[in-house]
Amino acid sequence: MTRYSGSLLRRLTGAMFAALLLSAGGTAGALAVTATDRSPSPVDLPSELSGVPSLTVSSGKTDAYPGEEIPVTVTVRYPSDLIVRDIQYPQILHPGLSLRETGSPTPGTEDMGGSTWTTLKFSYLLSGNRPGRFILGATSLDCVLLLPAAGSSGFFDAPNSQRRQLKQDGFALTIAPFPLAGRPADFSGAVGDFRLAVAVRPTQLTAGDPVTVTSTISGPGALGTVLCPTMATDNRFRAYPPRSRRTERAVVCEQLLIPADGSVRALPPVAFTFFDSVQGAYRTVRRGPFPLRVTAAIKAAGVAPPPPSFSSVTGATLAHHDSAADRRTDLRGAIILVSGAALLTLLATLLRRFRRKATPSPVNGAGGTSIAEESSTETYLHELETGTAEPDSEQFHTAVFRLLQQCLGRNCSVAPQGITEAIIETHLRPGGCSDAVIAMVRTLFSDCNRARYGGALVSREGREAIYLRIKELQHRLETSPDVGA
Repeated sequence: MTRYSGSLLRRLTGAMFAALLLSAGGTAGALAVTATDRSPSPVDLPSELSGVPSLTVSSGKTDAYPGEEIPVTVTVRYPSDLIVRDIQYPQILHPGLSLRETGSPTPGTEDMGGSTWTTLKFSYLLSGNRPGRFILGATSLDCVLLLPAAGSSGFFDAPNSQRRQLKQDGFALTIAPFPLAGRPADFSGAVGDFRLAVAVRPTQLTAGDPVTVTSTISGPGALGTVLCPTMATDNRFRAYPPRSRRTERAVVCEQLLIPADGSVRALPPVAFTFFDSVQGAYRTVRRGPFPLRVTAAIKAAGVAPPPPSFSSVTGATLAHHDSAADRRTDLRGAIILVSGAALLTLLATLLRRFRRKATPSPVNGAGGTSIAEESSTETYLHELETGTAEPDSEQFHTAVFRLLQQCLGRNCSVAPQGITEAIIETHLRPGGCSDAVIAMVRTLFSDCNRARYGGALVSREGREAIYLRIKELQHRLETSPDVGA
């Protein structure tokens, strides 16, 4: 009998006989096998730990102000020579508090008592919106621990899996009210240490043209508590509410202002107030004032005599056509109210009609629309006509605004790209337009500005009313002699 020894089978120890056929000179016999134990040694766990893996919850602080975000970290730890699988996200009870995850779990290692431990950290931001004492409840986490198998199953090297639920108690959080002493009137609840940058464009313009004020608020703090500052203006401006867009690092606010006359020399400062939770005090940052060069709207020279009966419904127009009957919009038929993409398609059709009839004019002139903008509008109108665009309020009013520019530009012999509401005083009123037409044009410009710059939402019925209004304006403009050419 021949004897072999070695670690042929892992975790199966002792002497045994295996019925194996050996080819050794044509003889066969039984093979005695001695298996030695080469499995890893048992894990030596620190006595102060009650379980493996362990779960801890830590916080940067336990007191805050409304809206202030506190970092919270949930950490899983286990010896690196253990195998842990299927680690789930923590379940954290947080009644009355807001909790949001920041980023992906972060793996790592730590040295504990001369041994290497594997860690997995989950990061959160915790906040409360009202003063009071709150409890961050217990945290639980599920995982699977793989242990060396024992007994006969070890022959197949199959590990023993154990599902574990780790638990850790929470902690108390106190939300203190903002101090009343020294609170500025414009404080809106922003908490952090913020910076303010302001840009104004354009700085040279004509009365009636828009100027955009862009304020960027950034810095460490709770950006979710930031509201856009509003520039305080007088009656020389028409001001629209600011619109905001948020990124991970900043809040960008845009406010549209329209100077009414050439007396404007500057825009007032922009101020933003926040509460610095580290200093425990209110702070206000200001930028400005911002110089402007506003040119008064110049009335058109050589204005033709006002046409007769301009105030009548059929005479309140500006343009003359060789064949008005071929181009006249028939309002006597039944008007079908449409919505969504169908309504926008009709607007696109009207706009293309005006463009076909308009005299070619230079692009990129003073205050004009760039070639890129014009191309973008063409692309959008094409999408409307093919039904691939998803209509919304801002896009709808952009199409209306372009249509209004084309309509007025053709009838006033002005490049449409530069037309704003100022055309009322430079061409329409000197040309003898009726108050009804002027009111209609002013209303259309106001509707467009409120939606495009003020973020106003307009219902389907509102869009239908605007569509009918611009069709009526088109009808009036097509049935009168030229004015202001």
